[in-house]
Amino acid sequence: MTIKNSLIQSGGCFFNVLSDNGNTGLKLTDVEIDGQGNTSGDSAINGSNFSCLRCDLHGTVDGAKAGSNVVIQDSYIHDLSMTSGSHNDGIQSLGTTSLRIVHNTIIIKAGSTSAIILSTGSASNMRNVLIDSNLLGGGAYTVYGGYLAGTDDLSKVSNISITNNQFTTQIFPKSGAYGPLTSTDSPVVVSGNTWYDGPNAGKRVD
Repeated sequence: MTIKNSLIQSGGCFFNVLSDNGNTGLKLTDVEIDGQGNTSGDSAINGSNFSCLRCDLHGTVDGAKAGSNVVIQDSYIHDLSMTSGSHNDGIQSLGTTSLRIVHNTIIIKAGSTSAIILSTGSASNMRNVLIDSNLLGGGAYTVYGGYLAGTDDLSKVSNISITNNQFTTQIFPKSGAYGPLTSTDSPVVVSGNTWYDGPNAGKRVD
């Protein structure tokens, strides 16, 4: 199934788009999903076996919930619908065996949790994840990379790369309130990430 050149608006859905029940091959191309400020729902798109190319996601609590065989590319996730307890994420994975997050802009307002979070503690697997060439900002930490030694189960984690991303100081001086990256212990690979703007523009993000 392909959805393209479309505007999806709904202020009352738990998921605006759900790829579930064994669906394979859902493609969203040049699609805007507007949750219209709904704070009682979950995310603009949720599930596995889908791609989101040049999507514009906003007005929902989370941008995307990504399972296995998901590609999110060249998309814009922003202006999520926030409450004091909403824990907003641009993209969250609660478990995956294949996830590509490439060349997106994900900037989340103050009070949110993350631009991208790999929630390994809630997962059976967190494997084969590429987070590459994105512009990212906001959150407590901007990216939660999937493995924190002493907290997460190492047997769940493999082949996670966080590479060539740029981090903006637009929301916080450290990109996130506490910093750009956390939960990036080995075997998570972190390389080539830089500051997009601010006093360290162009310098490496450690």
